[in-house]
Amino acid sequence: MSRLLVRDLAQLATPSGSDAPLRGEMLGRIEVVEDAYIVIHEGRIEHIGRMRDLPELDGDVAEVDGRGLAAIPGLVDCHTHPAFAGDPVEEFSLRAGGATYDELLADESRVIRPKTGKHNTHVFHIYAVRVKNRDEVLQRMAARGVNCAIHYPVPIHLQKAYAFLGHGPGSFPVSEQCSQEFLSLPMYPELQPDQINFVVKTLKECLSE
Repeated sequence: MSRLLVRDLAQLATPSGSDAPLRGEMLGRIEVVEDAYIVIHEGRIEHIGRMRDLPELDGDVAEVDGRGLAAIPGLVDCHTHPAFAGDPVEEFSLRAGGATYDELLADESRVIRPKTGKHNTHVFHIYAVRVKNRDEVLQRMAARGVNCAIHYPVPIHLQKAYAFLGHGPGSFPVSEQCSQEFLSLPMYPELQPDQINFVVKTLKECLSE
């Protein structure tokens, strides 16, 4: 398979760390390369650098002109909106500066957190945990000023659009159990660290009632 060369990029930004997934302060350590290139081979980034340091590439090479463009190889941020109306630098700083839901709920046995593969990270467009007595917890959270959601209350096989498949209650018991336990915690770009702490504190209090 031929290599893909993205050349003459105006700017390239990528995490300076090599461990994955990156968390906390490491999210704020970004390497910026001007007049850059990216070499991709078999679906993986082989190497990056400045155009002046581009080595001779053997074999077939497909080229993409990156003049005037920017690239962010290896940079995956939790729920960052490209069209966010404001300076995204502030959002990155917020995420790098505080603990995540995952970290704050790590020792809470009453909450089942979403799992991420060992060598992967997650954008967490939705951060849905699983709790017992979900509907009661949802009401308690709302009474304390924390509005959560349910994604989703009806499993796919029980929705009208899929009724023709003939699957009734009990057909997929795990999916049905999850739909009764899912609780989506507040998640949006401007979420402040102190708000995350408040949500977690409130959730623990509601679970104790």
